[in-house]
Order: sequence, then C-alpha cells, then structure tokens
Amino acid sequence: MKKRFMMMLSLIVMAVSIQAQSVNRKGLRCTTETAEQLINMMKSASEGVMPTEQEWETLFNLDGYKTSFGVRKDGNEWKENIKNAFLIQFDANRKAELDSIVNAGISYESPHFHAFAYNFHLVRKNIDVMVDFMQKLDMNKIIKKADKMVRKYLPKNADLSNAKFGNIHFILWDGEGRAWTNGVYIDMNLALLGGEEELIRTLAHEFHHIYMDSILSDYYKQDSKDHALMAICWNQQEGTADMISKPVMPTDKMGIYGEKIIKAYNDDYFSTPQVLQELDSLTCQYLAGKITKKQYRKARECAHFEGHTTGDYMVFLIRDQLGKKAAIECFGDFAKFVNLYNEAARKANTYVFSDTFVKHIESECEKMRQVSNIENH
Repeated sequence: MKKRFMMMLSLIVMAVSIQAQSVNRKGLRCTTETAEQLINMMKSASEGVMPTEQEWETLFNLDGYKTSFGVRKDGNEWKENIKNAFLIQFDANRKAELDSIVNAGISYESPHFHAFAYNFHLVRKNIDVMVDFMQKLDMNKIIKKADKMVRKYLPKNADLSNAKFGNIHFILWDGEGRAWTNGVYIDMNLALLGGEEELIRTLAHEFHHIYMDSILSDYYKQDSKDHALMAICWNQQEGTADMISKPVMPTDKMGIYGEKIIKAYNDDYFSTPQVLQELDSLTCQYLAGKITKKQYRKARECAHFEGHTTGDYMVFLIRDQLGKKAAIECFGDFAKFVNLYNEAARKANTYVFSDTFVKHIESECEKMRQVSNIENH
C-alpha cells in the first residue's frame, strides 16, 4: 500500500566552477552536483560554448537526474524536456517561442515542457544570485532543522523505525519538489525563490511523506485497491504535509507559478465540498450496484492537485475546528480521519460524508489491518 500511495562522479570542469556539496547524516546523502553542473553548462552557453553530447550524457548520468528518471516510466520524456528547455534559452530562432511561454506564464492547461522552459528562463536570469545562494547553503543545518520540524507533525507514538530515506538531490527541472520511492528531489530555483526558511519547510514536507511509509507499514498489514480510499489517503497525505509548508489558505505564493495557477489552486480549494460530495456519491452508487467498477475509478480523481487542494481543505478544517493535535494524531488512520472531518464539517456547516461512505472507509481500513491469507501460509 505504502508504495502505491507514495506517489519521483566525475564532473567536467566548466568555465565557472561551483563547489559541490555532499552531506552525509546517518547515511543520508545530500548533493547539489546535478544543479551545479547544469548551471556551469548554462554559463558556458551564455559565452557561446554549447554543451556537447558527451556533456549531456555526463549530466544525465549524475545521481540527481539518473535516479529521478529511473523511477518514472516517462523518464526519457523528462530528460528531453530538460534538454529542450535548456536549448531554447540560447536559440535565437526560438526566441519568439520562449517569449511567448514567459509572457503567458504557467497555467493549469500549459504543456509540461513550458514549466521547464519558464523555470530555466528564471535560472538564467538570476544565475549569479543562485550560485551565491548555493555556496552559502549549510546542508547539515538545513536537514537537521527539517527533520526536527517534521516530527512535530507526526503522531506522537508513531513507529518511525522503518522510514527509508533515499538521498536528497538538488536539481533543476520544472520548479517542483518531490519525494519518490528512491529519494527526495528539490528544484534549486524553488529553493532560491523561497529562501532558507522555506527550503527547510519544503524538505520537512517531503520528509513527512517518507515517514508516512513507516507509519502505514506499522498500521496496515495488506494493500487496498479501493478508489475512494485512495482519494482519502492522498488528501490526508498532502493536506497534513501542507500544514508544514503551506499552512494558510488561500495562498498568494506558489514557487515559480504566477497568478493563473494560484487562482486555479485557490478556486479548487474552495470547491472542495462539491468534490467530496462527488466522492461520496460515486462510492454510494458503486456499493448499490448502480455504476460499474470502471466508473467507480473516477472516485480516485477526487483528490485534486494530487491531493493538495482537497486535502488542505479537509485537514485544515480539522485543525481549525478541532485543534492541530487532532489533525496530526489521526495521520495514517483513514477511518479516524474521515470521522474527524465529519465532526469538523458539522461545526463549520460544510459538506458531511454520508454514513454509508464512512462505514465503507472503516470497512476497507479494517480489511487492511488484517493479516492476508498469503502471509498466513
């Protein structure tokens, strides 16, 4: 279950060299070498020296990119987006295309490549500031503070002994931070735009996802493929982690994203009651035999923005109506989460899940707590 729910050296010396940081803390390796190599390539390109195919191969074989591509089926597409986003910055024949992307900003409908191109435009524009920022980063201090912070947002008696931390890689891609099964990946421009304090919160957010792995392993004995439960899990996962990194909604700041994305994000947050009503309706219809299993699959889509907007609404409602402790202590217990949400929703006079929906989630959770027949043999 935890895997399904978790939703990503030898450097060529270039014209301007940056000292790579590699920090080990209890086996945790934190590197900036991938971002640094791309910045060096960008500086050389600004002086008219474009990277060779060998240099691209060297870049993509650095751990930050290599491991992130390896965890995704569309890894080659991400690699092409990075290369194309780099090249468009220096191609006079594509200036109009780049200007169009930059002037339009990133919207919810924008192709994924636009996020890479827009982010690299910002990197090139602020490259000297970024170099200075990277040289001053104290990774040991930042990791220590992030780990201390995240523990304040985990259940008091949670078993965290099985948490498996991959390496932390500071890279350059589409301006996002992600925790995948093989590591944590933070876009260096995202780190720069937020500053050190926000970087600590971003890392703590991603650490929270990793600790969730350990909590679910301890709490549940088997998997579930139920679509409604998946939506509830994603909503709780992101909503709880967002209490660390984005504790106030509506928000007025989202990394590289401008007004269009921020408005869409905030609007979606406020439409959560309608989304939860749809989740409830789909589940009840499926249980009553009125829709097929394939149609029921739409229930998992009721975790918008990968669970951020709808999850923020649910978790923040519990926090604001019942207290921060209540929102934290139910983490990983999806049945308790749904019941606490209903309690908070009644107080706030917003959408309340039906008894049928609540009982379904409770039933699915109870099944997961039981040892499977395979384990018994």
